Amino acid sequence: MTNDICLTDDIYTININGSPADLRKTAAALRDALKKITRERAPLDWASIQNHLGLTLALLSEHKPGPELTEAATAYREALKEFSQEDDPMLWAQTKLNLGVALVSLSDQESGTELLYEALTAFHGALQEVTREEMPEEWSDIQQHIGEALGMWSDRKDKSAFDAAVAFFRSALKERSRARNPLKWAQTQHSLGMALLCVGERDNDIMQLIQACKHFHEAINSFGEINEKESQDITKEELHKAQVLMDAYARRHARVMGLNRTPQAVAPERPRPLLN
Repeated sequence: MTNDICLTDDIYTININGSPADLRKTAAALRDALKKITRERAPLDWASIQNHLGLTLALLSEHKPGPELTEAATAYREALKEFSQEDDPMLWAQTKLNLGVALVSLSDQESGTELLYEALTAFHGALQEVTREEMPEEWSDIQQHIGEALGMWSDRKDKSAFDAAVAFFRSALKERSRARNPLKWAQTQHSLGMALLCVGERDNDIMQLIQACKHFHEAINSFGEINEKESQDITKEELHKAQVLMDAYARRHARVMGLNRTPQAVAPERPRPLLN
């Protein structure tokens, strides 16, 4: 890469965990670099700058939601025009993952599923290279992302996708450990509980609700241990909702059983012998 691009990379590296002002300076430097390094002149350098711009803008959007996230998604898409799965599979997969994460966040601003569909496609692409055997933690992160995207898809278009979300959250838990990373473990327990709650409510299935409560309890305990009070309180609210649904199911079931019970014939009382 040219000296200009190397300098830009250095700025990006220094400020990756910096303040919003630092990140804005980095983004401006990267945009300037794109004016000098074109796709035609140096396609891989151009793609690398686009990727760094996407990362910087995504970080900036975490501080304050704004148009930066849309620009980040565009930058990732541009980078993927030159990043090749054959030439650099892990860089390609990581960019796919970054694009998927950005698109899921952006999908909060739409009522449809177009961005979610693109995000799910990107996540599944990343899984072609990020395997459970070679990268178990990263693999479980992608399982979590897919489960979350499917949950959003279910809310908007097709509630049957909740079943697939349950499966992906269960997969994520196969490589998430409470001892190793209690926060991620608790987040997935909460996500799984939410998906099961939705399935139980959809199907009027008390067994799914019981499972949801189990995972909510796990999440509440873990959040409490690491002082994540806000997450703990949110999970308690979801647990209460599941318990209310279970109580309503139990009352409804009791009424149905009462209506369906066949009255038993009562034998007439035999006359008692007269006492002398």
